[in-house]
Amino acid sequence: MSRLSIRTKIMLVFMLLFTVVLAALLVWFTLFAGKVAMDNLRNDLITSAEITAGMIDPEAFALADTGDEAAFATIEEQLDLVFTSNPNASQVYVMVPTAPGSDQYRIVVVLYYDEETGEAFVSGDEPYDASDLPEIAEALREPTTSYDVREDDYGVWLSGYAPIKGDAGQTVGIAAVDMTAEDVNYVRGQILIGSLIAFVLAYVAVFLAAYSLSGAITGPMR
Repeated sequence: MSRLSIRTKIMLVFMLLFTVVLAALLVWFTLFAGKVAMDNLRNDLITSAEITAGMIDPEAFALADTGDEAAFATIEEQLDLVFTSNPNASQVYVMVPTAPGSDQYRIVVVLYYDEETGEAFVSGDEPYDASDLPEIAEALREPTTSYDVREDDYGVWLSGYAPIKGDAGQTVGIAAVDMTAEDVNYVRGQILIGSLIAFVLAYVAVFLAAYSLSGAITGPMR
């Protein structure tokens, strides 16, 4: 270190200080941008879930829950429209609790698309265990989203939920819209790449500034 020139020493000090500062800013920006992106995704999912719940005919929903095929087809058509309004939606479904206050639900109708073929699939009368998902119970009262990316028997998801209201304003079920974890991770990856590019560009700018500043300081000394 003693054999280094004064200019080199000054540059090293500047670069060390700015590296610490830029690294801290990179971490802060990545976390902040990630939170904003996740909030936007959650808002989109809530909006889609509310749209879905508003489209569901409560009478047709009640009939579909009893196995009425015509009502089931009606609900299927209404769910299919959700994919037009939200291209990020991977799965849309409506469900009811098996009993008041229960954390066990029954999916009345679920519609999803195969990501490879684009083919639509629909099914119904499927059990759903929500014992580890308290946000679903909240959705009986107001629109909400999953607290974090979650995993179940069907995949890994970020979800939005909204109550389906009957004619008297009572909650008769829940509408849900799922986004796959791959889509969520893609957004996170884009944020990380953008942050790294910004870090590299800022680091080059700091190096050039340190080089110029060190020359301005050591020039008069020489």
